[in-house]
Amino acid sequence: MLVADDAAAPASPWVQRAREPVTAKRIAAWQEEITERDAALIDWVVGRHLRSFGYPRVASAASIPSVARGLAFAGFDGIRRRLPQIPGVWYHLMQPTKLAKEEFWVQRDLWNGGARSAGAR
Repeated sequence: MLVADDAAAPASPWVQRAREPVTAKRIAAWQEEITERDAALIDWVVGRHLRSFGYPRVASAASIPSVARGLAFAGFDGIRRRLPQIPGVWYHLMQPTKLAKEEFWVQRDLWNGGARSAGAR
């Protein structure tokens, strides 16, 4: 039978809370952790779905500049995630018949011993 090894678990606060019983103590704790502008953007993106599940609106309507800022951030984040793939795509376009080298560039993280973490993608 598998037994949890508490010593191997990271010391993050959320890990410790996840092992505690469910309580109503942290209801609406997110309202203290995000800004009013972030709450307005969240409501702008998923507000219709939140209200269909009975959640009330907690922020004023998002302003046009904050929506533009949020969309720009999302666009730059998408580009940042795709940048590591450029060498593999470039190599595929320039040398399409050398499969071993192409696979190296596509999966270079695995070949280099997983130097980058999976969360960086």
